[in-house]
Order: sequence, then C-alpha cells, then structure tokens
Amino acid sequence: MKKLMIIGVLSGLLVFASACGPKDYTGAYDSGVKALKENDYNTALASFLKSEKDSDLEVESSRLIGITYLKMGDYKNAVTYLNKSLNKLGFKSEDFERDVRYYLAEACEGSGDTKRAIKLYTGLIDGQEDAEAYFLRGRIYLEQKEEEKAEDDFKASLAKDPGYNNYIRVYLLYSEENREADGAAYLEDAVKKEPEGEKEQYEQGRIFYYLQEYDKAIQVLKKAVSSGSEDAVWLLGQIYQKSKDTASAKKLYQHYLEDDKESAAAYNGLALCDIADQKYDDALSNIQSGLETADKKDKENLLFNEIVVYEQKLDFNKAKEKMTAFLQQYPENEAAVRESTFLKSR
Repeated sequence: MKKLMIIGVLSGLLVFASACGPKDYTGAYDSGVKALKENDYNTALASFLKSEKDSDLEVESSRLIGITYLKMGDYKNAVTYLNKSLNKLGFKSEDFERDVRYYLAEACEGSGDTKRAIKLYTGLIDGQEDAEAYFLRGRIYLEQKEEEKAEDDFKASLAKDPGYNNYIRVYLLYSEENREADGAAYLEDAVKKEPEGEKEQYEQGRIFYYLQEYDKAIQVLKKAVSSGSEDAVWLLGQIYQKSKDTASAKKLYQHYLEDDKESAAAYNGLALCDIADQKYDDALSNIQSGLETADKKDKENLLFNEIVVYEQKLDFNKAKEKMTAFLQQYPENEAAVRESTFLKSR
C-alpha cells in the first residue's frame, strides 16, 4: 500500500463545534486541534476522546478521532470513528458529510477495502462531479490496473481542475507505477499553457524538471524566483546541482540569505554544494549555521547531511556516533536506516 494522501484540511475545525453551542466545554477540543496541527497525534487523540464525551461535541470529536487515526496509519479505527461521526449526525449538513466521506474513503482504501472506497468516491462524484474525487478514484483504478477507467477519471479530473498541479499529481501516480512515459504525456499537455504569476511559473518549472528539460526549467524558474517564489529557489538550486553547476547553486542560496539570514534550507543547500565540491569543512560550517534556526524538517535534513560529510571525510567513528543519535530522533528515515547498514560494515 502506497502512502496515502490526506485530502482534508485542518483550518476551520472549530466552526462545526461552535455552531452546536457546547454547554459544558472543557477545552479538550481546542487542545486536540492544536496538537493535531502540530502532528502530536497521541495528545490529539487523548484530547478528542475526552471532548467526545460532551454530547455537543461528540460528532465533530469522532470525526477528528478518525482523522487522527488516519494520520497515524490506524485505518481500522479511522473507519470506525468516521462511520460513527456520520451515524451520530442529527441534522443535514452537506459540507460536513462530504468532508467526512472523503476521509472515510481514504481510510477504507488504507485498510484494503478499495471496493467501498470506490463506492464513496463515486457518491462524491455523483453529487458534484468533484475533480478531487475523480482523481482519487482514478488512483485506485490505476493501482488495480484498470487502465481505461483510470484514464477516464484523470481526464475528468483535469477537465474540472486544469491547473498545473493537477497534471503533476497525475504524472506522479504513473511515476510511482514506474510508468513515467505514460505520465509524461499529461505533462506535455500541461506545458502548452502560458503560466500566470509566480505560482504557475514555479509549477511549469516543476513540469519541465520532471520532463528533464532543464534549460527550459531554469528559464521559467528564474522568472518565478524574481517574482518572489521561495519554492522556485529550492527547485532551481536542485537543477543547478543536478547539472553539476554548483557555482550557480551557491550564488542562488547566498542571494537568498541576503534577504533571510536565518534560512536553514539555504544553509542546507550550500552544504550540499560544498559536499559536491568536496569542501567538507565548509559544509560542516554551513550545517552548523543552519541548525541554529532550523525547524523540525530542516533540522532532519541538516543532521543527515552532517553524517554524509563525516562519511566523506572517512571519519566513520564520528559518522556512526552521529547516526546513532539521528536514528533515535528520526527512526522512520528510510535513507538513514539504509546508510546505517552501510556504516556498520565500516
């Protein structure tokens, strides 16, 4: 089972509950919402289980318990609580029911009940012919090798949502099936459109990147960078590095640091350039600078690259020491697990 894409959003989670007018509100619901946004699933779960006991919050709390279990990969419990949320709803609320059905379809797919997932997506399509429902049902059909059904759903999704990102999502599904050529046909259609604004310039740059048309990608991404797209900076840097043009990549990251001296991602980019140029001490210096302000994601990248530097310096004892500490913090990092196996042989 591929890692599923959570399709709902957490913004506005209090709207439904506040509309119900809770009488004996304890604050557990708010605490759960905060914890869920911070990916603290155990705290979120405990809070929502507490708020579920309040009859005014039972339906929405059950929904959020289901979403929390879904994010934890516990699809069986996710299905149970999402079903409960729908069954306990005492009045008609189309938006709420639609939201829960999306999550329920996701949970059913994760648990292996693709038949029910397809039925739920079909119901969502019958209601509004939603682009997302077409896309997600098409994903299941593609995994089940039902090619024509998948293609029909993807075309229907793209007709409803012809944005660059939707084309990219379809391509990535084919890529996961090792069918990049089939997915590339969708990208070729997408790049015929003229991008409007920095977001679409960045997305068109992504498409050229996937098509390995790096010169065109660089051209459009430069425009996006000039317009202020941070995402374009990082993708352009990756392309420069793939092209062995570390000088241009460094210049890009250094220019970004002039505006944001605390950008951990930029320091990580400089460190990767230093590693490619075999300037390992410079790489360690940039990693340390980045760690001073790094958030959780950037910190993980920086610490992993620190291990790579020590490997390249042939200081395997230091690399093993750093790896032990790293895996204690990030046990699910697959690249680190593989690298740890390599280090044990040194």
